[in-house]
Parts: sequence; C-alpha cells; structure tokens
Amino acid sequence: MRESCPCGNKKTYMQCCQRLIAGKKQARTAKELMQSRYTAFVKKKAAYLMSTVADNAAKGFDKSSIIDSDIKWIGLQIHRVVQGQEEDCYGEVVFTAYYKQKKDAMGKRQAMDEHSVFKKINGKWFYTDSL
Repeated sequence: MRESCPCGNKKTYMQCCQRLIAGKKQARTAKELMQSRYTAFVKKKAAYLMSTVADNAAKGFDKSSIIDSDIKWIGLQIHRVVQGQEEDCYGEVVFTAYYKQKKDAMGKRQAMDEHSVFKKINGKWFYTDSL
C-alpha cells in the first residue's frame, strides 16, 4: 500500500508534497506551500523548511532547532485560506496542526493553531510570518 500524504490530501506522498520537498516542483498557491511545509515537519526535512521561509519568519531561523524529535505530527486541518492563489502575491492560511509528544506517557493529542502569512517573491511562495 502506498503512503498517503501527511498534508491530508487524498493523493499519495509521492504524488503530492514529495515533489515540492524534493525541488521537482514549486508550490502554486500559499495553501500548497503550507501543506508541503507541514509535511516537511512530519518528514523532518529541515532544508526544505529553510528554503521556503523569508522576511520576518527568516530572522533568527535556526535550522538545528526547527525539527523537534520529541514531536510526532499526526494531522492537519485547514480552516480558512485568504487569497494566496496562483495569480496572487500574498496569502494567509489559518490551520490547526495536531501532534503528540513522544515523551508523554499518556499519548495525549495536542494542537497548534496558526494564522500563517505567505508572500510570493520573484514568482515563488514563501512563509513570511504568523498573525
């Protein structure tokens, strides 16, 4: 059985976010970039996370601490997308990412809510800030 993509699309990882993370394709929308960045956290692909961040988000961005080995990402729910389409240069994605801490003996599911801001710079989408 093929592995489904962690971002929640019905496609396999190979048909979905893997192409973006491997640099074979660029995100067409802010939502697509957000989903691929979530998948990069799941797959522990720090280089991709570094390559898709700019502006305020890039300040003080520490590659060595971006991946927390104690976190297991278990789901993504997108609540709202504002702009961020192919023809836009700005977009926002409001989402909840679910995770468990491996050290938590109870295995309690936790949630991280974020309102992310994305900008298209020289034709490429970047995560730039959170509101």
